[in-house]
Amino acid sequence: MVTSIHEPQTAAGPRIDRLAVIVHPSRNIDGPLHDLFGWAERRGVAVIQVPIEGQERLVAKPGEPGDCDLIVSIGGDGTMLAAIRVAVAADRPVLGVACGSLGVLIVDLSAFNDLVIVRAGIGQARVVSRVDGILFSRLAGDGCIVSTPIGSSAYTMAAGGPLMAPETEAYVLTPLATHGGSRQSLVIGARSTLSLDVSSGIGGVRLEIDGQIIASEPHVITVSLRSAVATLVAFPDQEHPFARLRRRGLIVDSPRIVADDAREEGTGR
Repeated sequence: MVTSIHEPQTAAGPRIDRLAVIVHPSRNIDGPLHDLFGWAERRGVAVIQVPIEGQERLVAKPGEPGDCDLIVSIGGDGTMLAAIRVAVAADRPVLGVACGSLGVLIVDLSAFNDLVIVRAGIGQARVVSRVDGILFSRLAGDGCIVSTPIGSSAYTMAAGGPLMAPETEAYVLTPLATHGGSRQSLVIGARSTLSLDVSSGIGGVRLEIDGQIIASEPHVITVSLRSAVATLVAFPDQEHPFARLRRRGLIVDSPRIVADDAREEGTGR
């Protein structure tokens, strides 16, 4: 995501005649909206809003994503994921404008960040995982997370899993709290297929895709990685995800290193 709207170099790319916005349902987005509408008015670009289920906030005339040249997400990570889902279906690029709280930036279902199997009540979730048909683990506990590289800085990182560089051609399986046994994460190659056999106690289990609860209870899930599913707009001076994680305090240096830096600054060395 970017934190402001830059003047795009339209001479080097296709002309934008109409853009669509997808906005956060409640967050203060007045500043970015003002900039966006001002930019569009100066260039004669029409602005529509893509309706989202359960979204009552109206900032522009409703329209269809397929009728626009660019989709702009204004909000946080959840808004961006909603925009990506719409954009993939309409084959349109997405520009993310962050107005967020803490967060970093996806049956036949697509997860852009992560897929989560989690117990829905009392009892434990039981998950048997296999990679290309070979047994890896059998766990009982709260469940597990399967994450893309770009989603590894969210739930996976919070659960103690590895952080993956955005360009990594792999995905990762991370157990949630387990009842004994091994609980190592597994990084899976992009060409491999992961299968998950799921069962539960009396409380049941649920499947979440990018933070959205899927109604059907999962039993057998087959996961594979597809690249180049969505097109995101980026800028040359855009902050790298690692820098963003450091700025937000999600990656911090060892206290010993911090103390050494402070001592060197104090002595002028």
